[in-house]
Amino acid sequence: MVRSATRASTTYQMPDAHSVAPLLGRTMNSGPIDVLVAAPDIAPKLECISYLRLQGFGVATSSPEEISKYARIHRFSAFVIAASETTVLTSCCRELRHQMRSTVPVIAISPCAALSSKLAAFEAGADDYLVEPASPIELELRLRNKVLRQARRSPVLVLRAGELVLDLQTHVARCHGAQTHLMPQEFRLLCALMRAAPEPLSRQAMMSELWSKGPPPSRDVSLRNLVCRLRGMLRRHGVRLALETLPDYACQLVPDPRTSQRS
Repeated sequence: MVRSATRASTTYQMPDAHSVAPLLGRTMNSGPIDVLVAAPDIAPKLECISYLRLQGFGVATSSPEEISKYARIHRFSAFVIAASETTVLTSCCRELRHQMRSTVPVIAISPCAALSSKLAAFEAGADDYLVEPASPIELELRLRNKVLRQARRSPVLVLRAGELVLDLQTHVARCHGAQTHLMPQEFRLLCALMRAAPEPLSRQAMMSELWSKGPPPSRDVSLRNLVCRLRGMLRRHGVRLALETLPDYACQLVPDPRTSQRS
């Protein structure tokens, strides 16, 4: 079912990764900062959301129940979880930290100023806690500080396979000056294939890499779709690598014979 998400005073649809992408990735001096705001009711947060967008942030919204859904289809720089119930805040934090193993900064917002609620949020994985009413300016500064501190702690690591360069921090694939921002599952699969190259990666290894915590209804169909998307990305950017499918649905990155012949 397609869920409606709120953008400032208008309404837009966010059924998949392609709907999220146009809302995100505003370029800033420090790079794009994409934020997912999760709240049972987005309306009270419209002032903060509008302000963040005016400051150049990319902002998407969701309900707390769908935070993991959107976190899987876009690599956000930070999460803002706003809820009046402490159990909602802690549930979202645990889902991000323990189920998805995310290290992305999380800011919790709640009208509850009790120390017990703050401690519960921090123990569940929140990096910061704001008491309502949250100032848009304060939220912006806290987001910038958390994201920049996270970036400084993270070393810039890349994988290389021929002309293809995969940035392990930004999830960006680069080749011939062009770059592609990969969705989380695309990134995990390409990363595993590049680490294994030139050896093949078995179907079971790909399944484990992608869905160790929670498989989709049809893993075979989803895996085929991911392989097709990666294969199309390699061709679009003229990468002289081919993603071959071997018996038992193993996959392998090898030199593309067609581009080799042309060169």
